[in-house]
Amino acid sequence: MTRSDRRPVSDLVARFRARTLPAEEWNHAAHLAVGAWHVRQYGPESALRRLRSGIRRLNEAHGTPNSDTRGYHETVTRAYVALLAELLGKRSRREAIDASVRAVLASPLAAKGALFELWSRERLLSPRARRRWVAPDRRPLSLASLTAAVHDPEAVAFDATAVETLHRIAAPLRRLLSPVLLGAEHVPRSGPVLIVGNHTVYGLLDIPLLGLELYEQRGRLVRGLGDHNHFALPVWRDALHALGAVRGTRENCARLFQRGEAVLVFPGGGREVMKRKGEQYALIWKERIGFARLAIEHGVPIVPLASVGVEDMFEIVADAEDLLRSPIGALLRAVGVTRRAWFRGGEIIPPLARGKGPAGLPRLERQYFLLGPPIDTTRWAGRHGDAEACLALREEVKAAIEREIAQLRAVQAADPERYPVQRWLRRAAARLGA
Repeated sequence: MTRSDRRPVSDLVARFRARTLPAEEWNHAAHLAVGAWHVRQYGPESALRRLRSGIRRLNEAHGTPNSDTRGYHETVTRAYVALLAELLGKRSRREAIDASVRAVLASPLAAKGALFELWSRERLLSPRARRRWVAPDRRPLSLASLTAAVHDPEAVAFDATAVETLHRIAAPLRRLLSPVLLGAEHVPRSGPVLIVGNHTVYGLLDIPLLGLELYEQRGRLVRGLGDHNHFALPVWRDALHALGAVRGTRENCARLFQRGEAVLVFPGGGREVMKRKGEQYALIWKERIGFARLAIEHGVPIVPLASVGVEDMFEIVADAEDLLRSPIGALLRAVGVTRRAWFRGGEIIPPLARGKGPAGLPRLERQYFLLGPPIDTTRWAGRHGDAEACLALREEVKAAIEREIAQLRAVQAADPERYPVQRWLRRAAARLGA
């Protein structure tokens, strides 16, 4: 079921009860619709009992085990029943159930990962929370606190004067690294656009430089989508907001598109930032298709972005696999850290690197950016719920970025002003020649 689905909710509920609802249709929206129907029909207490047994039976029909790591989740189910009861309690009992469900699917409850605004990831994904009720540890369980966290209007509103502040702060770095932006003309001067790029190791150095170059050349303010974990840290969250970044939710992205913004996303996320040996400039996207789904749903073009330079500044000497094979890894396993959901199989472990410059300092490398021709997403109009369409778009974007990285590496290798000393010597020679 999707927000635009016009089939009666009763049809969905009947297939849920008969255990004939296919696994691919048993998505978040379907969970909410079935939950809303039960809460309206039976009240929250009886609805919870019926949903608990119904979800378990449907999981079994799908071949999904109800275990400590998969299947039915008691805390999640109880939380949504409580939130649905609160939301539906504010609406007329005479309202048609289909209209009520549409309201639910337009509410903050429909945000993917909404409960992580109330629970920490570690707590909510723990086996204990899956087996029995565990109270939230971030915010109270209420529709008001969830709405405030998910919509977070301060994160979408953006004071463009922050660009001038960033310009002053980054001026010394720009002089040292002398960034080059190619293909800026592919970013339209107005209207919504999704810029999709490769995340470089450590993930911070090149992004401000790209934003400033694009602002100067095209007058566009780039709005980055950030991981939820970034926005759990008050001071860091405020800094990201000041730079125009927003929490990476579907709702925030949709609102940015509606405002005609240029949105920047790195599908590789944290894993691509925490690179390992032999992964220089590699795209590590796993099976992620969320960015493609959003682009198709909103009909916005995708501009592929390649960034080269940062990963030539460092050499990785130890990565997550090295740590996990070491005595430290054995200790982490012994105390149970490696089993924690937030550990993500070691994906959060940053690599240990030394600079390629003198005395192990980072080598000062020019930063290169290449923006490719826009990829039209209207070819898949209306197919944002089709995984095959989203995957096809994802692969097209990925291939474009990989080609651009190769092009930039060639530009980098042929650049006579790649390093600061080369630029200084050429300028000195030019002045002497004059």
